[in-house]
Amino acid sequence: MSEPIQTSVRGLLWTYLALMLLLFATWALSFIQMGTYDVVVSTIIALVKAVLVLLVFMELRSKSGLVNVFAGMGFYFLSLLIIIAMFDYLARGGYPYWLGG
Repeated sequence: MSEPIQTSVRGLLWTYLALMLLLFATWALSFIQMGTYDVVVSTIIALVKAVLVLLVFMELRSKSGLVNVFAGMGFYFLSLLIIIAMFDYLARGGYPYWLGG
């Protein structure tokens, strides 16, 4: 087996700083009206934050391929459940403001 990758305190601090900057970007975005691009930019910021948490705090960089596959499957099925819930919400006529409703 290979030696696990140890995350240094400096790496954790950089990750914390990046997460705080992304949090500030999310907060600042709430004051800017960009129409439908609000959702796109917010989703990209959320995905970047999720990837940082997965790689650094869940230590998926140092895990075997099978662990990464199961972690990816978990997030894949979570995204499917969210998409199904969103389609159910939209089918009932509850259109959010960014879809023109």
